[in-house]
Amino acid sequence: MNKYLLVFFFCFSGHLLAQNNASIIYDLFNESTTYYHSDTILGVPFLTNHNFNFLINNSFAEFSEFNKSDLILDFSDFIENKKSLSFSFFSENNLLYFGFPRSKSYYSFGYKFSSHFDLSLSNDFLSLFWNGNHQFVDNVTYFNNNTTSLIQYSSLFFQYSSNISQKFRFGARISLLHGINYFDLDKGDFSLQSFANSPTPYSSLIQTDIFYQASRANLFGFSNPGLNVNLGIKYILNKLKFSADIYNFGFIFWHKRPSQHQSEESYSFDGVDYTMDQIFSDEINTTIDTLQNIFALNRLSNNSFFSKTPMRISFNTIYHFNSFTDFFINYHAIQSAGSSYSHHSFIGIRKSIGQNTDFSMAYNMNNFSFYNFQFAINRKFKNYLVNINTNNLVSIFNLRESSYFNIQAGIYYFF
Repeated sequence: MNKYLLVFFFCFSGHLLAQNNASIIYDLFNESTTYYHSDTILGVPFLTNHNFNFLINNSFAEFSEFNKSDLILDFSDFIENKKSLSFSFFSENNLLYFGFPRSKSYYSFGYKFSSHFDLSLSNDFLSLFWNGNHQFVDNVTYFNNNTTSLIQYSSLFFQYSSNISQKFRFGARISLLHGINYFDLDKGDFSLQSFANSPTPYSSLIQTDIFYQASRANLFGFSNPGLNVNLGIKYILNKLKFSADIYNFGFIFWHKRPSQHQSEESYSFDGVDYTMDQIFSDEINTTIDTLQNIFALNRLSNNSFFSKTPMRISFNTIYHFNSFTDFFINYHAIQSAGSSYSHHSFIGIRKSIGQNTDFSMAYNMNNFSFYNFQFAINRKFKNYLVNINTNNLVSIFNLRESSYFNIQAGIYYFF
């Protein structure tokens, strides 16, 4: 049975290419819809291209530390500073790729996995989890804006690009999707009222307003079918090159083990009713079962449903200074599983050193982190090309202090 596992194959990738071209490699790794190459390209199976991104609004160092081999969590300062916790990640993993040119057009096929996850926890919820309910005594406290979403799917795609004119190029990709895992806590609200002056200290009234949808399927197949498209354009004006891409505009129809769950309940907890004639463990289990019934949610139906696939949007501008140097400004918007967007802006330079080495460096800003530095290098060794790229070089050396992590890597063979 498929559980809610994160599906990605990490870090390394490979392609079979015919020549070294920094701009082509950049477009290939970023899945430019207008991608073109004069040679046939075969991606190494299961090592084709993997992209991993992780974004958190506060670094792990603010609420965690390692003591020898133990991980210690401490949310005290985090809660005192009225901070909420939010993080998201996405990974896109090309497992197979094959592309070839025909006249002024380029055709490609491939198979890939995509995973998107996000979680948002309010400060009040963290405080309840960490400090208990005594702080809310004789008040009604509402716990809102606590959400989590997960979507995982595979795609079998066909891509086509062609020159419309000498300066203008158009590309499109169509993908047949298979939904693997889906979970969306669309509403995760509840309220808590605790009473100090009651027969049982801190007796509480809990009211819930919770709704989520879920579905899961086997890793391979098309039991949860879907469809999405990528569209892209590229325009060249003298030494300037402009391009724009929209990725993953589409949907998935979830009908394999679908479920909708809801809880709109009210429960008054006055402690455990226990006498010497009763078994204490039984009373504890009865209380726990009652609480679980409230928060475990009631299954509404097994009806199928639709969901959108998280999109990405990209705008790129490149100024070709000379045969060895390009300046670029890029913007990327990445949609999470919960439909919010993270925004990434890059300004940098791409430089070739001789015929065998080129690198790029850029300053990168996003929603939660404003001091990132992108670094990428391609190095050719005889028939091999090694590529390493990260959008936040600092996080590689100190992940706990960083709120953004990205990595791509690849090994290419020329023939």
